[in-house]
Amino acid sequence: MLVIHGDNIVQSRLKLTDTIKQKTTPELRVVRLEGPTLTRAQLESHLAAKSLFGEAKLVVLENLLTLPRSKKKEELIALISAAQADPELTQQLITWDGKTVTAPTLKKFSGAQILEFKTSPVVFKWLDSLNGRQLQISQQIKLLRQAVQSDGAELCLALLARQIKLLIQTLENQPLAAPPFVIKKLRQQAASFNLSQLLAIHQQLIQIDREIKSSQLRLSLDKKLDLLILKM
Repeated sequence: MLVIHGDNIVQSRLKLTDTIKQKTTPELRVVRLEGPTLTRAQLESHLAAKSLFGEAKLVVLENLLTLPRSKKKEELIALISAAQADPELTQQLITWDGKTVTAPTLKKFSGAQILEFKTSPVVFKWLDSLNGRQLQISQQIKLLRQAVQSDGAELCLALLARQIKLLIQTLENQPLAAPPFVIKKLRQQAASFNLSQLLAIHQQLIQIDREIKSSQLRLSLDKKLDLLILKM
């Protein structure tokens, strides 16, 4: 069993994709299951120790281990834990979560290989440095380049989009699902922007995403991010 988790979703996704590619053969059937909608019956059927037709199967479970605590979640985790300890199990198991799985949950899979992908602190330092007054712009660019080097431009783009969305919600006084100290920090940062600035940045991020998906990005993504920061 392989457990992939952590808040660096770009790197963890790449690892998941590469692992599936490496394991895929004509004789192996890949089954992908979504944790939030998964039922006990579905999981039991795919984790059966022996297939009636002797088929090899790779079961990929996504976003299950970091679901909110519930009776259903505990039952599903218990099934996985029992299955991965079964010496007769012919299925291969991979779990992927785009958040950090707690230590108590990880302990339930003592025989599993566990890979955690963390976002480096410099990325959050860069996000916290952003402001709408063009203050310390050279420091922002310096931190951005360090963040790109450590975690990649794709993750920086994704986290910037999330940060801008949170700042817009803050200025619009929308409720935020975050601890009080995080909300306080967002309010302080949002005060350096006006809503028009944030909405304009949001539109630029949407345009960059469209260019990436349509293979029309003329500059490298890290250069695009440089220009975006310079224009804030």
